[in-house]
Amino acid sequence: MSLEVRVSGYFEILYYDRVSESDAHLINAFWDHCEQYGLKGWRGKIKESWDIPWDYPNRTALVAHAKANNLWHAHMGAPEWKPSQNPDAGYEVSEWVIHFQNFSDQGFIRLLDLGHHDPFRLPGQEEMT
Repeated sequence: MSLEVRVSGYFEILYYDRVSESDAHLINAFWDHCEQYGLKGWRGKIKESWDIPWDYPNRTALVAHAKANNLWHAHMGAPEWKPSQNPDAGYEVSEWVIHFQNFSDQGFIRLLDLGHHDPFRLPGQEEMT
């Protein structure tokens, strides 16, 4: 199932003014994949962002924020792809992720931000505008 890829205003500025050429290439690869195949079959791990470790401060508020805003993230391959710790997983991981809102049930996703996977920081209202 293909998906339309939309971007927040924040991501548009980030993408066109602030990312390196190599990061833009990785973003474009994810974007193109989603437009062709949806979220299935991407090389990197894709996961909902409300699966937050128990030791994070304000975990309950973070889980509520992630669920209320349909926040997900996809590993993007920066600075490099690494094998998953689970050899049967069928995907790779990386230090950097693309944060997005998952509205695949409505036919689209909305790109919000880039960030480190660990420590993990959820996009806030600024990134969603």
